[in-house]
Amino acid sequence: MAITFYRQPAYRADGSHYEVVFQAPRALKPNHYLKLDAKGRFVNSWTVVSKSELPVKLQSSL
Repeated sequence: MAITFYRQPAYRADGSHYEVVFQAPRALKPNHYLKLDAKGRFVNSWTVVSKSELPVKLQSSL
């Protein structure tokens, strides 16, 4: 199994952003949104979500 590393912009519910680095056990599909369970820049876990599940402030800025 190949582990893929990602360096991505991450956004908080208030719309502010920062960069995170995380790994996934498989390649992620492009143009999908992830909900991160993170503490600072450390990602504990992630799940794929639809754009409609994103916070309203974030939806309007994307």
